[in-house]
Amino acid sequence: MAWMTLKKRKRSTWPFWMALLLFGNVYSWTRSDNEPPTSPITPTMAAALPIAKATPPRAASPSVVDLTLPKVATAAYAVPTFASLNERQQFERRVCKAVIAIEFGRDPVSMFASSIQGEPHYVSYIRPNDGTLWEYLCRVSGRNVVWSIPNGRWRNSYTAGDTEFRFSTSNSDRTLMIEGRHFDGSSTRESFILAAL
Repeated sequence: MAWMTLKKRKRSTWPFWMALLLFGNVYSWTRSDNEPPTSPITPTMAAALPIAKATPPRAASPSVVDLTLPKVATAAYAVPTFASLNERQQFERRVCKAVIAIEFGRDPVSMFASSIQGEPHYVSYIRPNDGTLWEYLCRVSGRNVVWSIPNGRWRNSYTAGDTEFRFSTSNSDRTLMIEGRHFDGSSTRESFILAAL
């Protein structure tokens, strides 16, 4: 009987974010050929573009998703296109971690991000000085990024003093550039190496 209560107590003390961090969603790391492509560039458009290259077909069995930045269809800084929904979600989670890191002055490496298809991305971190858990929601739409606290308002009212966040990527050095434009006209720019997020 003591073993049962000990086991129950151990399970109940695990926070939600730790369970996700340790066990995660296995399906977010695999893809199959049955998934529809989410790229806005069709094969005929890709053939017409000098920079875009058609990707070879994938094997029929599920494979590990390549987490490097995919090829983009324009030069310099642009929004990348993706071969699968999983790649897009992984990239958007990295963008959200970078935006929350800029807004609150935290290290993005210490943050945890997760997402469910069709829902905002969940970003959290533990503040080192007092051990409290801080949670945020984040949405990426085109090049714009907005965030919120759970059960709070979305920070997209730029005239009310919210910071407008936009991102771009560079395919040559695999960097993510985040620009935050503040209400007073000033702006903040920071770049991150995608592999480090």
